[in-house]
Amino acid sequence: MSATDRGDLSAEDIDEHFVFAPQAGAASVELDGELVIAGAPGESQPWDAHWLNASASILWATFDGEASLTQIIDDLSSAFAIDRSVVHDDVLKCVQALWCAGLLVGVARAAPGPAGQLASEG
Repeated sequence: MSATDRGDLSAEDIDEHFVFAPQAGAASVELDGELVIAGAPGESQPWDAHWLNASASILWATFDGEASLTQIIDDLSSAFAIDRSVVHDDVLKCVQALWCAGLLVGVARAAPGPAGQLASEG
């Protein structure tokens, strides 16, 4: 795994092999199963508030700095009995938006193992 610098990664580069964690300064409050997240994308920038619907709030809770998006997509697809390709597309769109908003830190990119298996899944 290698650390990912914000400057080295555009939203379009994000794929399901990345591992993310919330930005250290992000604060959230839950309102009826949805989240309002406040985060400062940079020291010189003011705080921004972002509303996450119930689905995005569930996704936000999975960002622990350890699970890859592959693992998260598989877990959500199984838990909610939704086709994996639908979950994949929705998760990537949401992660890209959260990344652009400065709310996520790219912890690492897990290198695919044999036949696309992630090394961490060994």
